[in-house]
Amino acid sequence: MFSANRSKRCNVPIYQSVKPFLKCLGGKTRLLPELINLLPKQITKYAEPFAGGTALYWWLANNHWDELEKAVLNDSNKDFITTYMAVRHEYSKLVDALNFLVPEYLALEQNQRKEYYYSIRTQYNNRKINWSTVTRATHTIFLNHTGFNGLHRVNSKGLYNTPFGRYTNPHIFDSVQLDINYRLLQKAEITCGDFEEIESKIDAGYLVYFDPPYRPISDTANFASYTAEKFGDADQVRLAKCTDV
Repeated sequence: MFSANRSKRCNVPIYQSVKPFLKCLGGKTRLLPELINLLPKQITKYAEPFAGGTALYWWLANNHWDELEKAVLNDSNKDFITTYMAVRHEYSKLVDALNFLVPEYLALEQNQRKEYYYSIRTQYNNRKINWSTVTRATHTIFLNHTGFNGLHRVNSKGLYNTPFGRYTNPHIFDSVQLDINYRLLQKAEITCGDFEEIESKIDAGYLVYFDPPYRPISDTANFASYTAEKFGDADQVRLAKCTDV
């Protein structure tokens, strides 16, 4: 699973493969080789105002662990951030919950899986119930990998409305990979909010990677429904001003 070329002073080895545990439309896993070529040789501080699936952070933390002093991972999607927090702080409880839910789901026939999916989705949208962080994270990971095309979509009320995905053998979670993610999150401060809110947490020494929601190219190709507060043209302009150097 990992090579032995990490220095002895580091308690995290270089893993051969580190993958996002959340699927995110527009994720950058396939573009990593191009992004890596643009990085500076030394990175001590790192920030992602639009974390999403954090594909670049996983590579960065894995390959620059010794020199990486700290990182800030931020997103406006509360469910994604809740899930990252659960992985970082309540990893064992989260794995136990997933190890109960996933086999239960996979043992069902396809029509039963559909009913199960919508049952979880209904619970997920029941704001009257004060779910624990672990339960919320468990449901987020489950829905993320069993919903249509890995799409995390909500309506104007913030209710998750992604339909059921008809996967024959969905890969919902891998305990070995999630353990790697857990270890690599230990240097990250995880925050939830608007991208401008992390400005006070970073300085000139940070490498900041901006990967905002795409601007829709048509009315039907609208991928900005990632949160109830859509990321529109005014936000794109605000971001442009914020990054203007």
